[in-house]
Parts: sequence; C-alpha cells; structure tokens
Amino acid sequence: KRIHACIDDGRSFLVEAGAGSGKTYSLVEALRHILDKRGSGLVRRHQQVACITYTNVASEEITSRTDRHPAILSCTIHSFCWSLIRPFQPELRKAVSEMESWVERLEEANGVGDRRVEYDLGYPKVEDGQILLGHNDVLTIMVKLLEQVKFRSILVSRYPIIFIDEYQDTDKAV
Repeated sequence: KRIHACIDDGRSFLVEAGAGSGKTYSLVEALRHILDKRGSGLVRRHQQVACITYTNVASEEITSRTDRHPAILSCTIHSFCWSLIRPFQPELRKAVSEMESWVERLEEANGVGDRRVEYDLGYPKVEDGQILLGHNDVLTIMVKLLEQVKFRSILVSRYPIIFIDEYQDTDKAV
C-alpha cells in the first residue's frame, strides 16, 4: 500500500529487503498497479515504464510477469542506456575521444573520425568503420549525457517512471 501511495503521489521510493523477501513480487505488483491506473494512457502517448535490471534473466522474469505489456520496458541497465544514447552519434564520438581509456586505441586508429559508435558484446575496440564500446563506456557516456537538459527531457518524455532493480549495484553516478 505504501508503494502504491508513492506511485500515485509521484514520489520516489526505495525498497530494501533481504533475499527471498518478495522484492520482485513487490516490483511486479507496483508495475501492475501502474498498468491498471495509467497503462492505456502510457501506450497512447508512446511512453513506457522502464524497469532496469542487471541480468537478462531478471529482465525476462519481469517481462513475463507483466504479460509483455507494451507500456513496460524491462531490460538490463546496459541495454537501456545504450537504447537512449545510441542515436546521439556526434556526442558519442566526442565522449569517446575524451575518455582516457580510449586514448591509446584511438591514437593507433588515427582518431575517431566519422566512425559509427556501436555497442554489442561489450568488448571495446576500434575497427575501420566503427568504434565498439565496452560495458563501462556505455554507463560513463550515459552519465555524461544526463548532464544535458535536452537529453534528460527526452528521457523523461519516453520514460516518465523508472524502476531500478538491484539499485545498490548501480554506479552512484548513474
């Protein structure tokens, strides 16, 4: 009831409990509550509730328990962040060129150039036509883009509600 009240009032909340205590059950019930109250409106406005997890197994569990409702996006933190930052190619190229961990790779490849920045398996490397980001790079760039008002506005317009499962494992910057 307290979680539902927070949701209804538009307030943030935090659930801390031990393993096996029903956190996932509470999360799914909160999502169902949102679907009951706002699901059709979210779909109509092409918005979703983002439910960010750390594993594909957890993501699929949430997707399954919410009957694959189109107003719920359940995915890992890396895939969520990548889906948001991917369209911002000029900003991605700039961010990569400013990252200390990429200096040597980029020097060997004669810089960023007009390569497309991509993310797939999380193994960082530079190829002829593309730069492949590592897992940590995606989160670092997401944090950098979150500093921009326009980017935050886009995020909120697409995902007015965001749940972070296993928040304690989330980098504080994110």
